[in-house]
Amino acid sequence: MEICLIINISSCVFILTCIISILFAISGNYLIDKFSLEKKLPKLSKIIQLRIKFQCYYVFINSVFIILAIFSLIIVNTITLINY
Repeated sequence: MEICLIINISSCVFILTCIISILFAISGNYLIDKFSLEKKLPKLSKIIQLRIKFQCYYVFINSVFIILAIFSLIIVNTITLINY
């Protein structure tokens, strides 16, 4: 039972971390567009474009991690419920 609780807590923290990462990626692009940093800082333009290019992958990977964590939570909780 204690192991199930530890897995639940650590999975919830992991899911929150992934959600925060997704929010930072989305809000970062919003701020870049709002302040039009590509036009104001042409030296950083290539880095900003590279960041935008990889943002899709960050969101996809974090979404997959969240789905896997939720499935693992369901499995662990089901096994714990069956055994107790």
